[in-house]
Amino acid sequence: MRYGLGGQFFYMQTDGQGATAKWFEYDIWLGGSYKNLRTLTPYGGIVYSRVDGKIENFNPKPALDEFKSPTAAGIFFGISWPSSQNTNLGIEARLFSENSGTISLNYHF
Repeated sequence: MRYGLGGQFFYMQTDGQGATAKWFEYDIWLGGSYKNLRTLTPYGGIVYSRVDGKIENFNPKPALDEFKSPTAAGIFFGISWPSSQNTNLGIEARLFSENSGTISLNYHF
């Protein structure tokens, strides 16, 4: 069994025609994986997500000038397997903080 802690942060700001939009998003997670299977690596854990945004001088005026996502904790789980010597194929699902699924193909140099 292997354990990991990680995070991702995303900030965007755009200006145009007198309007400004800002977006800040972050996710922090703690998880584990089971690597003793020959071709599959199942993993899972908990994730904390947050989104904050602001729109200024946007015409027509939106219903919300500022927004904050509810503080949300959720779970994720997935599976990864090597499809060739340098590539891995993966499937992941996130529940409760967001309901989403991901299919990924990664190439390792």
